[in-house]
Amino acid sequence: MSLAISDHDLLDAWTASRDGESGEWLDDLVARADPDARREDVAGWSLARRSGALLELRISRWGEELEGVVACPRCEGELELSLDLAEVAGEQRQETDLEVAVGDGCLRFRLPTRLDLDAVLSVSEPGEARRALAERCLLAAPQDLTRLTDGAVAAISERMGQADATGALDLAASCPECGHEWDEPLDVADFVAGEIASAARGLAAEVHALATAYGWSEEEILTLPAARRRMYLELVDA
Repeated sequence: MSLAISDHDLLDAWTASRDGESGEWLDDLVARADPDARREDVAGWSLARRSGALLELRISRWGEELEGVVACPRCEGELELSLDLAEVAGEQRQETDLEVAVGDGCLRFRLPTRLDLDAVLSVSEPGEARRALAERCLLAAPQDLTRLTDGAVAAISERMGQADATGALDLAASCPECGHEWDEPLDVADFVAGEIASAARGLAAEVHALATAYGWSEEEILTLPAARRRMYLELVDA
């Protein structure tokens, strides 16, 4: 099922977030686009599933091509990078339990949710934060294992990353000015969330401009097709 959301729901979800937790508005956004989900359900989804839903929303609204500008770390020259989001969204996103081998046994665990990440945000040391996250997601372990070893935590973290195709990616970049090559990190879900927030702010600005110019209500403005709104905005700015 392809997810899509109206301008009205997009603006509602974003404005409601100003009085709530930072991650809740994206849960609300996905729930508004998915008729079978509530916000409470989305909060309990794995990050991979939640990120996949955000990608579907992004693709349905703005298309499959993600483009951005990055600076070369050597000469600071700018270059454009692009990514086909359809390829990322189409990759397998693991929803079943995961396993890693430990000695003669194995550890069984699930992918983390937004609520899991929120729970470990107060842990400042990265290694301990990874441990806390692994312990929250652990479902089964050998009976003689009383504490996760550093190796087990690292193995769980690596497997989680492999199972989430929408997590952080490294894009190959090559500067046309100085020839420097490097891997540019990109968190796809965070980038898309930023685009969606920017779109919501843009909608608010459009409503303000047209309401000020014509006295129309928010409902009347958001009911107009986007192309019609742009036409009236051009007349206001003329």
